[in-house]
Amino acid sequence: MIKKKGFIIKKAEEMELINLEKITLVEIQGILNKYLINGFLDDDGDLLIPGSISVFLSFDEEKKILRFFGSLNTSYLKRDENEIALFANKTNIASNSIKYSPNKSKAIIFEYGIFRGGFVDEEYLVNTLKKVLEEANDTRALFPLFDEVLGVD
Repeated sequence: MIKKKGFIIKKAEEMELINLEKITLVEIQGILNKYLINGFLDDDGDLLIPGSISVFLSFDEEKKILRFFGSLNTSYLKRDENEIALFANKTNIASNSIKYSPNKSKAIIFEYGIFRGGFVDEEYLVNTLKKVLEEANDTRALFPLFDEVLGVD
């Protein structure tokens, strides 16, 4: 380990690298468990991380990405589909990482993907999951400000 200006830099031989092209969801589940993040494979074969905002992980083989996705319940807001869609679109403008889209069940779907090429360390996967959850939670926190986000007086 090398310390440089307050940062800790791991040497390559100290770092456990993950081949994103070959890793399985079961292996990702094991990594997350090491960091006390519990998940399980659901009936669709996705890795589900349950919580107040649940996140699913899956592989999109066609696009060659590892997807992090979930939904934000909006049914209690008593808004129509057009307002939900507009909110999702406005949120996309402010987001620099997660894509938001409405669905027919009055929820907003959030999604983020990383390319399945090359190597990352375990902390990258864990921190990516945490960042996705953080941004989804920040977006849900905007629901009380729905009219302001839409620009309604």
